[in-house]
Amino acid sequence: VNHVTLADSTLGAGFSSTNAGSLVSNSIAWGNHDGGFWGTFSGSSSCNIDQSSTVGTNIDPKFMGSGNYHLSLSSPVVDTCNTGLPFDLNYRTRPLGLKYDPGAYEGYFPKTFIPMVRK
Repeated sequence: VNHVTLADSTLGAGFSSTNAGSLVSNSIAWGNHDGGFWGTFSGSSSCNIDQSSTVGTNIDPKFMGSGNYHLSLSSPVVDTCNTGLPFDLNYRTRPLGLKYDPGAYEGYFPKTFIPMVRK
């Protein structure tokens, strides 16, 4: 499980392991009814945000909200992972900053519209 965002599930994060060889990295399990990741994971799990503190830090990632799981500009977890996949779920190149963002999306850039003035 690499660069995955598991959020707003009524039954928990939906990922559990009892295999000591399991690897979870650069992923977020947050805002789930029954907690984050559950089970037994290997020590190789890294750079995760986990509301259950099973395989990561319990810190609010500050999503954009209302089903938008991009990290907000004020997110404390932006640029916190040393390694990562080359592209995010939107097929944007990773990393956008000095380091990688955890979760499915790398950074958030709202669309800016510039009015056209014709003379």
